[in-house]
Amino acid sequence: MQWPCHSDAGYTFSDVERAIQREAARLNLVAKVNEAAARSTQQRELALLATLENKYRRDSVILMPNSTTAGREEPAEQLPLIA
Repeated sequence: MQWPCHSDAGYTFSDVERAIQREAARLNLVAKVNEAAARSTQQRELALLATLENKYRRDSVILMPNSTTAGREEPAEQLPLIA
């Protein structure tokens, strides 16, 4: 919030702008607004992800060999099939 406040306070609101900038900095409003925007974006993306998973996921499972257990007789890791 480093916007310059030029002019004479008698003709413009430069003194009010400076006071608002100080208060916004004191309350850390920029960080709070950025955090709220990030939370909102994350919620929208998670909702979209849930919708797409419900639409495209099937109950089928593909067996994928685990690279650390290749050659052993342990069961392979199961991953869901995305069709």
